[in-house]
Amino acid sequence: MHFLSWQTTSALAEGFESRKPYLTRFENGNSDYYLGKADQYERKDEPLQGIALCDSILHLSPKAVRAYAIKAHCLIDLKKMPEAWAVLQQGLKIEGNQADTYVSIGLWYEAKKDPGAAIKAYEKSIALNRHQVQAYHALAKICERTGAQGKALKAYDDLVALNPAVIDSYIFRGEYQQRLGNLKAAITDYSSVLARTARNTNVLSKRAYLFYKLGMYQQALADYAKVVQINAYDQEALVSKAAVHHALKQYKEGVVDTSEAMKLDPVDGRAYFWRAKNYLGSGQKAAADADFKKAASLGYRGEGDAIGHPIID
Repeated sequence: MHFLSWQTTSALAEGFESRKPYLTRFENGNSDYYLGKADQYERKDEPLQGIALCDSILHLSPKAVRAYAIKAHCLIDLKKMPEAWAVLQQGLKIEGNQADTYVSIGLWYEAKKDPGAAIKAYEKSIALNRHQVQAYHALAKICERTGAQGKALKAYDDLVALNPAVIDSYIFRGEYQQRLGNLKAAITDYSSVLARTARNTNVLSKRAYLFYKLGMYQQALADYAKVVQINAYDQEALVSKAAVHHALKQYKEGVVDTSEAMKLDPVDGRAYFWRAKNYLGSGQKAAADADFKKAASLGYRGEGDAIGHPIID
């Protein structure tokens, strides 16, 4: 059950007293829930909500060190760097060896364009807690950005080795392998995730795209078909499935998929492009020409990778 529902800035301004009936639960053993809730606000790009919740937590429990780390992260998101640093120092005074704090310190240094100091902070976090998933991920990403590819891959390998039960470990490494062009290695990691969560449509789509890139069209089709079976409203998967049908010369099926996709999004140029390709494959040139023109009018001409695929930052 969710006890908190602050949806607006005005609600955030109501003050501690209005939140106290809920946050007394924090003192009764539910601290991880509320700290996790604050962390979710930050991850969802809702830093004001995260700060408000952290402040309420700290009002009840001034030694909740993780709340300082999360609050600092939210302040970093808001580019309030001096305030973030002050909060981090408060946390360090209470407990100098807290892994979450050093993750936020690393993020602070990243925002200040000091990658060397950020890397040291992430390594310190990992030394304090070898199961600190966020620290491994942050370390790997900054190593990748600074060109230390080998060190980045080692961070992901260590993440998987030390956290084999955490599916995000495999997703993070799979995405990195994909960025490196190691598509088969990425497929292996995505398959490890799907062995545990077979209905994860995000990972199914990632793996399907890699199968497509490797020319493994039947496997790609099976994954996209499963995505659509799980979520019939996944318009991206329908268009991508049509592209795979085209590769397999299954033009009739491709036309059906793109037509269904258009019902969900009638202004997606990709859908018209791939229906045109499938029409053309089946010899329906007039219909193909009309759809190519429609795709172009919607700003899509099929340059580059025409098939849809997950966007990985």
